[in-house]
Amino acid sequence: IKLTVVSALVLGFSGCANSTAATAYSSGDFRTAKSLWEKDCNDGGENGCYNLALMYQMGEGMAANEQKAQEIYKKACDLGSKRACFNSGVLYSRGSLNKIKVDKIKMLWKKACSMGHSKACQGLDKIKEKGY
Repeated sequence: IKLTVVSALVLGFSGCANSTAATAYSSGDFRTAKSLWEKDCNDGGENGCYNLALMYQMGEGMAANEQKAQEIYKKACDLGSKRACFNSGVLYSRGSLNKIKVDKIKMLWKKACSMGHSKACQGLDKIKEKGY
């Protein structure tokens, strides 16, 4: 049985650094956006971490690196980003599933769902329907 989930990947922008980074990102200046979001993430900004992870996942301005994206999503999730918790679960859902991966997905999506992320709640329902 394969669990299929579609991720809603939406950049989050708030704060001055994120606004400047968003402008750079929108104009295709990925180097500047990455640098600003990296700094924001290092300073504990959940949106900076989320956006940086998304850039790594999508390979925007760099080679895609899902392992690095996963590390940064975890940090953003720990900082309270429901979108990062959801996307981290999505990355775990790729490929063949085993109990360890499903348990991680459920943990991440429960956290995201508890923060109001509707797609995470729907994903949990699908997991339950499939008997995981």
